[in-house]
Amino acid sequence: MVSFGSHIEFAVPHITIRHLNKYYDVQGKQVHALKNINLDIPEGKIFGIIGKSGAGKSSLIRTLNGLETISDGSIHIHQHDLGQLNHNELIALRQRIGMIFQHFNLLSAKTVWENVALPLKIAKVPAAEIQTRVDEVLNLVGLAEKHHHYPSQLSGGQKQRVGIARALVSKPEILLCDEATSALDPESTSVVLSLLKEINQKLGLTIVSLHMKCR
Repeated sequence: MVSFGSHIEFAVPHITIRHLNKYYDVQGKQVHALKNINLDIPEGKIFGIIGKSGAGKSSLIRTLNGLETISDGSIHIHQHDLGQLNHNELIALRQRIGMIFQHFNLLSAKTVWENVALPLKIAKVPAAEIQTRVDEVLNLVGLAEKHHHYPSQLSGGQKQRVGIARALVSKPEILLCDEATSALDPESTSVVLSLLKEINQKLGLTIVSLHMKCR
């Protein structure tokens, strides 16, 4: 269970969370996964959230991009209340939020370039723009020379950099990282964390990063 009793004040909050609660029904019992969370997440900064496995970190991330409904409380992104958005508005909001997953979620039958291009193809972005944007983000994450490779030909750290490129190709304002380095070795973890810091500095993204608490 993730629980915060009081909020932290910042001058320009990008994400404002107030009295957020999330309940699940599990085998007839109610599980209180998120309990009274109050946070101000500053715009253009890296914001880390640390918790044990099963503490509700992923539930929190999924409420931020609208994949999970809020039981009660509120989340505002640039003053837009997620709980008040209609279906089309929620889709538009998700296009402004990039997501990096713990286990990469790459399509094995598609090349690096094709994996990164996929969100733009789904959004029906013109082919010339797709080419430009995919090339830009692959250069940014240092994988331009790997664009014809398949995921099976990449190391874990390289796969995660493909995941980062895919998250960035839609030009999001917010980047959510769900334990993005937990499946990596220490060297790859260091590379990915340095890359996220560089992305934050170059692009001014708000990055919310979840990390498992070490015992």
